[in-house]
Amino acid sequence: MKSTLAMWIVFIIALVEFLAFIYINYTSYAMIMDVSVFCTIFMFQMVFGIYSLLAKTNKPFLTIQFALILVMPVLFWVATPNVSYADGRKHIQDVDEQILQRSFIDAGKRTIVVEGIESWVLSDRKYVYQFTEENQDYFYLVHPNEGNVEQLQQPPSWYSK
Repeated sequence: MKSTLAMWIVFIIALVEFLAFIYINYTSYAMIMDVSVFCTIFMFQMVFGIYSLLAKTNKPFLTIQFALILVMPVLFWVATPNVSYADGRKHIQDVDEQILQRSFIDAGKRTIVVEGIESWVLSDRKYVYQFTEENQDYFYLVHPNEGNVEQLQQPPSWYSK
């Protein structure tokens, strides 16, 4: 009975942990991290949990579950980009002093697909920021890991005025 309760507690902790990762990725990093690694770990946790509840042999699976619960935050911390979406705007202000005269257009956290991002957990995307000055729109890209800033010469394909 105690081991079944322990498995349910571990299951709930794993679920809360996974949902917290998704929430942090969405709110701070504009879903720039590929969550498939975390989904796979979470799936293994669920398979081990269900199997151990059905098999009534919880000891080895409880140890595996507990290890995975400890590994996921460490893996998330290692995989987290160096630049959050909010920090990207500050990087633009550091690079382009004219940006202070331009108004930031808050159209939500936007990203754009690019090539050349080599990371095992980051998707091939960069953050996109839109600024306007005297009816002219300016778009900037920020690399989520390196913080490199570049100005787009043309609006992104999803942009319409």
